[in-house]
Amino acid sequence: MKITEMTLARSTPRHDGTALMAVFTCEMNGLEMRKCEIVRRTDGSPCVKMPGVKMGGGTLRAVRILDVDVWNEFVQMAMARYREEMQAEPEDAGLRRVLCAGERESLRAAGI
Repeated sequence: MKITEMTLARSTPRHDGTALMAVFTCEMNGLEMRKCEIVRRTDGSPCVKMPGVKMGGGTLRAVRILDVDVWNEFVQMAMARYREEMQAEPEDAGLRRVLCAGERESLRAAGI
């Protein structure tokens, strides 16, 4: 199993109060799972999620890992890679995220 790609999210909180932290791709036993997510819960703790399909008002997880040991390895790998990516960001990355989010909000408010 390996994380082949990770993109840190530059998003504002969602309607339910959670916030997307990162999107990543994982290879496992000949399978490639794209659009896995790390989400910050409303209590501030991170949560790793498998790829999902939007259905009605919610999201159906398209893939599940049934083996608890494999799931734990998947979560640990994702969080370790996230920490690496965060350390690799430039010093002003947090400020850039805030400014970009503010710009998006301003454009949305202006109807652009």
